[in-house]
Amino acid sequence: MPDVTQDRVPLQLDVPMLFPTGREFVFEYEDYDQRLVHMSRRLVHEVADEMFHTGQVTDLGIDHLRPLDPTAITQWRSSLSLLSRELRTGGVDTLLWHTLTRGPRPRSSGCTRRR
Repeated sequence: MPDVTQDRVPLQLDVPMLFPTGREFVFEYEDYDQRLVHMSRRLVHEVADEMFHTGQVTDLGIDHLRPLDPTAITQWRSSLSLLSRELRTGGVDTLLWHTLTRGPRPRSSGCTRRR
């Protein structure tokens, strides 16, 4: 159960759970298959600006109590599967990995563009 000190939201099997941001929290679990994914603030801000035109904001509040849309859950799982597959097969130096994680692009393989 995430945040047993304040929000007491039960974990649901096979449903992603957002943890509270910007404050400490405590959660309890028992025999729970936990897979944590950390997203950088920079990435969250970039995506929020692309989707909702938030512009520069000091911080974004993510409502961890709001029920997740089933379509969003399916999309999340698909994205994680693609990331996992790329990490296993291509590693962290591929263009796909850097595109998916919005990291810096890998160094050029030495090819140059002809003019």
